[in-house]
Amino acid sequence: MENGSSGSRHALPENLKLTKTLTRYDTIQPLAGLRVSMRDAYRLTGGDLTTMDPSIPFNKFITVYDSYGNKYSIVVSNFPVDANIRNFRLLGLGWSRLVVDHNLSGGDKVLFYKIDELDEEGKFCYLVKFEVNSE
Repeated sequence: MENGSSGSRHALPENLKLTKTLTRYDTIQPLAGLRVSMRDAYRLTGGDLTTMDPSIPFNKFITVYDSYGNKYSIVVSNFPVDANIRNFRLLGLGWSRLVVDHNLSGGDKVLFYKIDELDEEGKFCYLVKFEVNSE
């Protein structure tokens, strides 16, 4: 397993961890944020669903690479949308930059693959692929 290497990154079908079709709200700048389920949030961050309490604030970083080797640090958070609603989202400058860099919009699909590479904290990294809506 490589640590912080920029070697060859492959999207293996068995390592697909998240597929989401974007809505226009997921891509609105400057506050873009992709909603994900609690299960997907914990799957991406390596959390354990049996020990995590979704009512407790949750903010973890994941390292994501695109097919060009660009690195994005994306926050996985359940920061409340308002006083009563806690949704898990991928957000922060990393998500916003990814959206802008790849000109993503509603109807496009993002696919996150776990790769055999660790970030500086020893957590798995991800490769993101896109299926762009041609409409």
